Amino acid sequence: AAGVIPASCAGVLAGKWIKANLFGPMPVIGALVAGGVLMIVIAPWHRSRLKAFGGSAGGVSHADALRALSWQGALFIGCVQTLALWPGTSRSLVTLLAGMLIGLPPVAAAEFAFLLGLPTLGAASAKDLLEGVRDMGAAEFLAALGGPMPVIAGSLAAMARAAVSVKWLVGYLGRR
Repeated sequence: AAGVIPASCAGVLAGKWIKANLFGPMPVIGALVAGGVLMIVIAPWHRSRLKAFGGSAGGVSHADALRALSWQGALFIGCVQTLALWPGTSRSLVTLLAGMLIGLPPVAAAEFAFLLGLPTLGAASAKDLLEGVRDMGAAEFLAALGGPMPVIAGSLAAMARAAVSVKWLVGYLGRR
């Protein structure tokens, strides 16, 4: 909850402003460039920090690191997650980097980032769905999406791809 509340509140409060001001090519390109630079800057620093503490996980399993994560740490990660409201900013990236900044091993930070994704993205999707139904009516909104089958197929395909991606990324981070 501590990790989800900041982005949820910010999304509700600033959502219309963000859609009106940040959904253009230049703001999105800026966010993509800033995210890439941030990854390049933080990765070597984090790698040297982990080595100073005895290896890739500092002797602590990622499950233990997640169990030890305080509500303050989760709140910090959630606050950083609000940066992803800027289109072009990877929510997974900023939450992963925030976890690494507070000392989580990369695998634990990735798992926490994905754990935050379900309620955060679910709430954002539900909000957009409700707004679409309110503005257009349920039948018109569903017709604008191509009917129920594309929505169901797209949702199932996205869930399957997300599961495969998470499994691959966590395995990759565990090996490297």
